[in-house]
Amino acid sequence: MSDAEDPTSQWEVQLAEDVDLPGWVWLPDELAPEERSAYVDEVVPALQDLIGTHQADGTPNTEVDIRAILEAGLDARAKSNSYAMYQVWPVRAPAAVMCHLNRAATEDLPEWDDIDGRRFAAKARYIGPGLQISSRFTADTDQGPAELATVYFVFADGHDSVVVHLEPSVPQLVAHTMMGMGLYLNALNVTKADGSTFTSVASDATVADDDWLSDADGVS
Repeated sequence: MSDAEDPTSQWEVQLAEDVDLPGWVWLPDELAPEERSAYVDEVVPALQDLIGTHQADGTPNTEVDIRAILEAGLDARAKSNSYAMYQVWPVRAPAAVMCHLNRAATEDLPEWDDIDGRRFAAKARYIGPGLQISSRFTADTDQGPAELATVYFVFADGHDSVVVHLEPSVPQLVAHTMMGMGLYLNALNVTKADGSTFTSVASDATVADDDWLSDADGVS
């Protein structure tokens, strides 16, 4: 489907208010080589200031490590069809979690009750009620089996949906990323192609009795 055929391609997604989100790095797409180089040169020093010079165990945080992770994020952005992407640096170490924002037809989404993971009611100030799906699973990696976590937030109006999700990562990083997620979601404002404000309705999926914000580690 081309942009001309896809009405959601004309949507506008923005932050409705100023919000302090340390470590949330917006990843631009379609950068020319010189623009990309200038962007990396600008962001790396800010990330160095954010995460500090050393990790808790005394390991130094080097510019080389930071630059490599940021470059990898820009590579991923260039290959992604997501409407927006962020690289979130949630701890004082060279480690980041990728966050995607997408728009989709509600009918194209899966049946949430069929997905493994815990479901919680969610709400975004300028959008409305939604659903959070938090999952943990074991995956094979180059270093052997690893426990990973991922989180999806879905806001649907019956026809269209806005989906924000974190790529699978180690649970500790996802948990720390969730500390800023509520602020981010509460600042999101979405305008549809016809100029109307996107407003979601409550999901009919079965949700957990407890509040997701009360989870000790932020994910289930």
